Amino acid sequence: MSLNKPNVKQPATLRRRPALTRTGLALGLSTAMLAPAGALGAEEQTEMMAVEVVDTVIDPNPNAEPGVPYKARTSGDKRHVKPLAETPQTIQVITAKQLEDSGRTDLRDILQAQPGITLGTGENGNAFGDRYIIRGQEARSDVFVDGLRDPGMTVRESFATEQVEITKGPSSTFAGRGATGGAVNSVTKQATTDLDFAKLSAGFGSDDYRRYTFDGNRVLTDTLAVRVNLLDAYQEVPDRGPADRDREGAAVSLLWKPTDKLDVTADYYFAQAEDKPDLGAYIDRASGRVVKDVPVYLQDEDFLMSKIDTWTLRVGYQLNPDVRIENLTRYGTTENGYVATGYRGSSLST
Repeated sequence: MSLNKPNVKQPATLRRRPALTRTGLALGLSTAMLAPAGALGAEEQTEMMAVEVVDTVIDPNPNAEPGVPYKARTSGDKRHVKPLAETPQTIQVITAKQLEDSGRTDLRDILQAQPGITLGTGENGNAFGDRYIIRGQEARSDVFVDGLRDPGMTVRESFATEQVEITKGPSSTFAGRGATGGAVNSVTKQATTDLDFAKLSAGFGSDDYRRYTFDGNRVLTDTLAVRVNLLDAYQEVPDRGPADRDREGAAVSLLWKPTDKLDVTADYYFAQAEDKPDLGAYIDRASGRVVKDVPVYLQDEDFLMSKIDTWTLRVGYQLNPDVRIENLTRYGTTENGYVATGYRGSSLST
């Protein structure tokens, strides 16, 4: 018995062809693939000009974290040589963006909203002026501006403040042996040679509230820059008329960098407050509750006047990447006077 192979016809695609035919197909495909490349090479090429995209953000604060407006990377006090995250100290920093978003303008109002800080008013004959208590310890003499002690008992404004640094806990290394509870350092806005900018802000509200501020920096030369901050503000105390608050201020910073190692900064700061003070309500001793609907006892002779006038000269020289010498000299005067009438009588002090 024999088996015969079936006579099955293969499809055309599987049939054998002569070798010459296969070679011809291969050459044909190669020629077809090379043809577009040759055609492209023959076309005329156009070279376009290079476009450089520069994104500049108006944030001249050298201590801020880029792109994170609520986070400060370094301290404005040059004695803190390490970033804040690497400093073994509890330091709370309020950046310029936080100050702007909070809507608070006086430094005492800004610090009053921070944990661990209370305000003292009326104790020891000091009815007005910024008096801070940090972690239960007196800190009115532990207030610094750009690392220098600011002992004046005045009303401090924030129109020229870049950031506020609150050191909590013993701080004798930087603030002296009396800084038991902590210290406050206000970093002012400084001139920069990086860019020009100008910012005008205006605010309006109820009770005749109006506030105008200007912040501008101008690069005069590659080594010289000037920055100006101005303030004009007024508001009535809500539901306590005729009590009101009037503020004026100006701050000028001049930077000169003749070399990469040497920099000289000269600052002038002026702020004045002319208020009609209101002592507000009081606490009933029997019930321990705040008495409401207390009349306004403000008299025509009552006033609160605070004035700051200071000059600061800062000279720094970078000896090497690890050593820097810096000297700060400040001269200024502060005035704080008031006459206020309250529920239980009047007080007079200048």
